[in-house]
Amino acid sequence: MGAFLLDKWYFDVVDNDGRAAIVHAAALRYGLIHLHYGAILASTSPAANPPSPLHHATIRAGDMPITSARGTSWTCDSLDLSVTCSPDEPHAPRAEPIPPPHRLLECDDGFIDWGPIHQRAIVDLRTPGFSIRGLGYAERLTMTLRPWDMPIDVVHWGRWIGESTSMVWLRWKGPVPKTLVLVDAPHPNDPGEALGTRATTSPTEPTDASVNPDLIKSRHASLSLSDSRSLRDESLADSLLSIIPGLRSWAPARTLAARERRWLSRGTLTRPNRTAEQGWAIHEEVRFDGSSPSAGDRPRQASDPPSAGVP
Repeated sequence: MGAFLLDKWYFDVVDNDGRAAIVHAAALRYGLIHLHYGAILASTSPAANPPSPLHHATIRAGDMPITSARGTSWTCDSLDLSVTCSPDEPHAPRAEPIPPPHRLLECDDGFIDWGPIHQRAIVDLRTPGFSIRGLGYAERLTMTLRPWDMPIDVVHWGRWIGESTSMVWLRWKGPVPKTLVLVDAPHPNDPGEALGTRATTSPTEPTDASVNPDLIKSRHASLSLSDSRSLRDESLADSLLSIIPGLRSWAPARTLAARERRWLSRGTLTRPNRTAEQGWAIHEEVRFDGSSPSAGDRPRQASDPPSAGVP
């Protein structure tokens, strides 16, 4: 059908009560197909209450986000939505340049570039009937490799934000495995961390970084997740077929069968000789074969019974 290009932006925010919102803005070009996609997914009730979901999407999203070192903003008239991100860097004397993206994968068929735009930000989101302000995150994904050509079976991704530190992680399972953990640098004398493996068309070597459903580790930090609350659990077909006419005619069955599960969890970060930090994590698992995770492949839910030997 021609060249493929996907430019996808992601924003999220969690407030002190555990209300959360996720926003996507994307532009897709594939041959004669040109789409501008926008969506909001929100849990409008506090974490202590039963979930109260909100979900809207459109393929008439208009202009893409505007970003700089001072912040990022996006307005979607079709969703009557606005979101602004302002870097929350109390230790930084001035705004820092946006870091370059990570080249996650490069092969003859295309590439995948990914990177945080704001790893820790004050996010203000407004839409009719629901507004939220709190700590959040923004990133951008650009890819010329068609999703159904990716040598990936399962993706684990997440971000956590604490009082002064943040962490972002990524893990690919499949023919081209990859693990990446980014820990920010909250103080001038703390260099932070960027650990992982660069994915090519051959298997990569293990590193000091590891990503599991309830535990993410870098060389000098460990993040444990608990009290997970489901934000989303559905297939790509369920979420997109109703708003993108003709998708089934050009997207392979494997892509439509991909299933996304997303959670909001409490997280505790520990580092040697540092006080433990508490914060909120938003994390997801995408299975491109549509399979269900085993008990050991998903985070513990707040409603799960305790494990043997755990009070």
